Amino acid sequence: MEIGTVGLFFLDAEGLTLLYGEEPMLAARLRDAVPPMHRAHACVGIADGRAMAEIAARQARGRRDSRAIVTPGENRSYLAPLPLDVLPLAFDDIERLQILGIRTVADFTTRLPFNAVSHRFGDAGRRAWRIARGTWSGTPIAPRPRPLVLHDRIDLDWSEENPDRLTFIVKALADRLAVRLLAHGLAAHRLRVTWHLDPRPTERDDSAPGDPGPRARQADLYLPEGGTTAAALLEMIRWHIEGLHLTAPVVAIALEADDLGTPRGVQLRLLDGQLGRPPSFERQRSARRAIARLRARWGNDAVRAVAIEPARRPEAAVTWNEPGSLPHQESASAPPPTRLPVRRHSRPLVTPIPQPDALLPSPPLWFNDPPEPIEVQPPSERTGPVVRIKKRRLAIARWAGPFRIVDLPWQEKGSDRDYYQVVSRGSEALWIFHDRRRDAWYWQGTFD
Repeated sequence: MEIGTVGLFFLDAEGLTLLYGEEPMLAARLRDAVPPMHRAHACVGIADGRAMAEIAARQARGRRDSRAIVTPGENRSYLAPLPLDVLPLAFDDIERLQILGIRTVADFTTRLPFNAVSHRFGDAGRRAWRIARGTWSGTPIAPRPRPLVLHDRIDLDWSEENPDRLTFIVKALADRLAVRLLAHGLAAHRLRVTWHLDPRPTERDDSAPGDPGPRARQADLYLPEGGTTAAALLEMIRWHIEGLHLTAPVVAIALEADDLGTPRGVQLRLLDGQLGRPPSFERQRSARRAIARLRARWGNDAVRAVAIEPARRPEAAVTWNEPGSLPHQESASAPPPTRLPVRRHSRPLVTPIPQPDALLPSPPLWFNDPPEPIEVQPPSERTGPVVRIKKRRLAIARWAGPFRIVDLPWQEKGSDRDYYQVVSRGSEALWIFHDRRRDAWYWQGTFD
């Protein structure tokens, strides 16, 4: 089978009569093989050659059975009464032919000689003229190559659940898979590991009595730089086994290499020490390995991409996305946000100063999204400020602020906040703010 353009496929049906019946039955079976959601638009054409079969399939559109079968040797007579637009000619060429009084395919072949068509319309005209005469069937079908699938499997004679022994068993799969990758000169950027579980229920199984539970657990592991060696493959699987929680013992293990590509070259060191390789290169490499380990250990959803957004509010400055996904966009049908009135009677934590100095230069390590509501007791003559987070009471020893953030007035989601860096007497550093529009306090993050 050859894939032409989008939605167009060519199949050599020579010698398939004994397997699938005569041509009408074969056409019906081909159309029934199309998924139901697309079957209403599927058309089948059978003829001598791919060019004639494509024309027949397009002519079958609108018929009740959506099939068109051209008898062998009858290509010319089938095309004769059809309009010119069935031939592979440009729209301008068809208009020029219609000006000459040529309306059908029969007029094109009988009223114009081959030399005139070749001189005026070039290669496209010569090909269309031969198709109309039934002497050109098209280029031979170029079948698509079968995709290379590298997988291996081990069936155990016993039920295994020890992580160390599972790692030892997987090592044999990784060794055999690495040999095949090396033979083809490829690198695997994704590993699919399938753990086939014992269908018999166990004491740890959370399923109901009599329910065999899940029979397989599958995970996709993304290698940071592409794996060509058994050590690289085994390292990813070992990270995955560290976070593996199975509800039943393993009876079989399958390993498949996917996203195959050309191995990347290894950047060698020119000099020793820090001058041998740029620090940025080492940081990027270490970051890719750390991300790959986290995803293998905790799952692919544990690590997400961040898109920077133009916003002044910290929780709106970044958008969390899945790897490879588009930035998050709000629904057009969502109701517009309500504009809160500005209330000026709120009491600040301290007297605002023009340019306050930061108490903690580094940004918060833990970030609350959305901010968590808290209660703040301003300082009095007897006591200093106190922050209440749920049931905890933190007496503030030092603070810096306010650092005011005010959005532009025409923004619908505007904010007017006073941020503070506070350190409790127990040396716990917090990042809090006072929302001047809501007259409420919130906990934004925690410093390390």
